[in-house]
Amino acid sequence: MDLGDVSVTMEKEVTYYDSIIIRTLKIYKDQKELREVVQIQLTDWPDHLPPQNPSHLYSLIEYVDKGKTLGPVIVHCSAGNGRTGCFISIYNIVQCLRLLKEINQELQQNVKPFFSVF
Repeated sequence: MDLGDVSVTMEKEVTYYDSIIIRTLKIYKDQKELREVVQIQLTDWPDHLPPQNPSHLYSLIEYVDKGKTLGPVIVHCSAGNGRTGCFISIYNIVQCLRLLKEINQELQQNVKPFFSVF
């Protein structure tokens, strides 16, 4: 796609579970590569309904976590409010649960021996 002196090309597209599409896009300005963008699309989450397969949503969270090391993450659905807000909320809850699990494991390793002395 050409937009004057800016162009976008799709370098790669891979589909997982028939519902997660990962695309690698390159953005060029004046024919010089500016940035590589990874787009992750979940196709089985209809508007105004829950995801058809919740495990695919969790897989999407895993892919987003891996992609965070590559740069900023932008989340958007076609309307920009329902699924976007749900995904961000679910993502944050999963991150909190992971942190609580780490804290619990740390407490079990460090506090339990302390109390076994008594």
